Parts: sequence; C-alpha cells; structure tokens
Amino acid sequence: MNESEMAARFRALALRLPELGVELMTEVAETGVSVMEARSIDTGIDADGRPGNKAKYSEKKVPSYFLKGQELNQSGKKYLDENKRVNWYGLRQAQGLKSQDVNLTYTGEMWKQYGVLSVTVSNGKVSARVGISGDRAAVFVANIKRYGAFYRNTPEELANRQQDIQRGTANWLKLL
Repeated sequence: MNESEMAARFRALALRLPELGVELMTEVAETGVSVMEARSIDTGIDADGRPGNKAKYSEKKVPSYFLKGQELNQSGKKYLDENKRVNWYGLRQAQGLKSQDVNLTYTGEMWKQYGVLSVTVSNGKVSARVGISGDRAAVFVANIKRYGAFYRNTPEELANRQQDIQRGTANWLKLL
C-alpha cells in the first residue's frame, strides 16, 4: 500500500469515527448497566454507591394492612393474614425471595426499564445517557432517595469499561 492509499484509508476511517464511536459507546454503556444490574440482583445493591455498603431490608414492624396487596404468592398472603405486625424482610422471606441484602427485584419491572436511553455525538465526543424510562421511574427515584446512588458501577467495573473502550478503539485500526 502506497502513501496516498494509506491517506485515503485514514480519511475514510475518520469519516466513520462518529458511527464507530456510537457503536462502541452503546456496547460499553449496555455492558456497564448489565454488570451493575447483575451484581445488584445477585449480591444486593451498594447503598450510596459505595462498594460493600449493602442495604438491608427493613425489619421494622408495621401493621400488616400496610403491606396488603403487595404479596406475590400464597405464602406472602398467608404471612400477612397470620401476623398483625409485619415487615418487608419477613414478607420477602415468606415468599421465598432473597431477604438479607436489598436487591430491588420484587417484581423485576424497575430493572427491566433501566438501561441506555441514548448515545450522542457532540463536538467530537460520544456520550451515553443511562436511566429509566416508563412507569417505574417514580419507584427508581424513591429508591435513590432511600438508598442513594445504588445504580453506580464499582471502580473495578468502571476500569473494565475503560479497557473495553481501549480495546474497541484499537480494533478501529484494523479497519485500515
């Protein structure tokens, strides 16, 4: 390949950079969301976004009628019917759900609506907007008020996404 052919390939690659950047950022953002969500569901959310600072389900007792209608199965209904004072921890436990560390998966709807909302290019920079869309947004905001920035990736997860970006941009050179 001579010098002018190489220059032409570089120009062609430069024209594709916004498109390639959007593809890469979409993949990296979706991976970041998936990793955080899987960790949160599996081991519980990190309250205030601090790794290892696991939020706990409340064991504070309230009248059972406070939780009426929240049961997901017969075991939950039985727990509420047989106890005058109950708590969220007990209701989850009665229904066979994880009850130690908060994982925000009671119905799973909130996590289904959380993800990459958009990826844009502006002034040569590619950015992703991550959040929640749909009817569970109010629940998400209430959980932020209760647990802080639980939706953040850990420093290790962020370092892994940075490596993903480096690998992705290195792959662009293979297009030459």
